[in-house]
Amino acid sequence: MELFGFLGLSNATILVYAAALGVSVIVAAEVGRLLRPARRHLDVRVDRLEMRLAASGDYQSLLQSAESLLSDVAPLGVTPVTEMFEASNVKRSRFSAAAEPSDIAQRVVDDLQCCIEVAAAIARPIQNMNDNGAMEVKAQRRRVGQEAKRLSARLNTATWDRHGAKLLSDGMPSTSVTLLQGFFTQVHALKAVANEQGKGTSVDGLMTLLHLSAELLKSAEDNLEEFRRQAE
Repeated sequence: MELFGFLGLSNATILVYAAALGVSVIVAAEVGRLLRPARRHLDVRVDRLEMRLAASGDYQSLLQSAESLLSDVAPLGVTPVTEMFEASNVKRSRFSAAAEPSDIAQRVVDDLQCCIEVAAAIARPIQNMNDNGAMEVKAQRRRVGQEAKRLSARLNTATWDRHGAKLLSDGMPSTSVTLLQGFFTQVHALKAVANEQGKGTSVDGLMTLLHLSAELLKSAEDNLEEFRRQAE
């Protein structure tokens, strides 16, 4: 019996259309299933990008302040750092040549200034990559990572490592000593991470470099504020 004979359709025709519709539904469901992981992957990438942009945005002002930090550190820093080393009698040593506090202070401030310059140079291309979406490009990450590793060779803590220990061993609780100690500790951390960068530089690795560089600049800013306070 032809169920839809009054419409001019045979049972065979109805079955063909039904089968075609069923196949279409199955195909659509399968395509949707296959696309779901791709959509999830895209959503994750978008979320990560938004998080990175938000994080790097916090560092923009610090990077912009690097030039003023560089110009102000030397004239403001030598006198208070000299006073710190004078108070600890660093030139009295039975095991090495006498060292004038003013000479030590000048080298410490020179190193501080150089480390600010290097931190900004490491951070800027990472910030730019993050802002323009190039962070996902492996070749770009490798290039920036290798440059960061090269620049990190200029991060110098030798003078502070040698003479700063004297300030700490004397138990000087001053804010200046604490801030300088924090700064050069962060220099060590930045250098360690930068030296790990190479051919396999990851997004997380570069973002860590950006974070450490920004923290270093913030620490330099705190030291500079303390120098200003002492100059008043």
